[in-house]
Amino acid sequence: DPVHTNGREAFVGLKGGFGQIELGRLKSAYKYYGGVKYDPFVTTELEARRYGGMSTGAFGHNSFLSDMLAYQGKFGMVSMRITYGLDEQGGTDGDYTAGLKFGNKKWEAGVALAHDDNGATAADDAYDAMKVFGKVNFGNMAIRAQYETTEDENGTTTNGNIKQEGEILFAGFDVKFGGKTTLTIQLAQNTVEVAGSPDQEGDYAAIGVTHKFTKKTRIFAGYGEMSGDNLDNVTGANNGRDAVTV
Repeated sequence: DPVHTNGREAFVGLKGGFGQIELGRLKSAYKYYGGVKYDPFVTTELEARRYGGMSTGAFGHNSFLSDMLAYQGKFGMVSMRITYGLDEQGGTDGDYTAGLKFGNKKWEAGVALAHDDNGATAADDAYDAMKVFGKVNFGNMAIRAQYETTEDENGTTTNGNIKQEGEILFAGFDVKFGGKTTLTIQLAQNTVEVAGSPDQEGDYAAIGVTHKFTKKTRIFAGYGEMSGDNLDNVTGANNGRDAVTV
């Protein structure tokens, strides 16, 4: 599965006092440090990752990674995870993701990295991402945020093999009522820059309520919207989206 588009985790591993070692199709450290763990709407029509609130792709916040070796461990307040590509995926081996975080049940902060060395057309054909993230819980409320920077040497089909540089700022706020009902508000802004072209700019917002009947049963309802200007860095190529879901 070199293009990382299908299937979920499938691996063998060894777990002990030293931590955990895995080999196979694995979770990306970049995706699960902050990332989808920070989005209560993930896998719904209100999620951030498909609508401008988080980076996409297997080296962003979608899918899993094939032919990887991983190590993860927790040491007191410190947690870490590293995945390394042992076989060619889209051109070359040596792809990696890494995450490091500090914290406890009330707060956390950390950093994550991702690198995809495509190598299919040129030596500089690569994608890199970095993010810092953190959250704080106080009483019945929680605040979480992450800031991503991305650099894509491959560009888009519109722009050809050129460099794109992107930024995404995401923030979310939760408040619980009665222990089983949660109001969630999420906002994000994104920008993609290409030299000599207009900046692509986008906004994301979502608000919703989730009620948990049991650990396995819940109901939720919400509204989300996103907008994008100068898509693919083309002047006037604008689009938007509104969604109501139950």
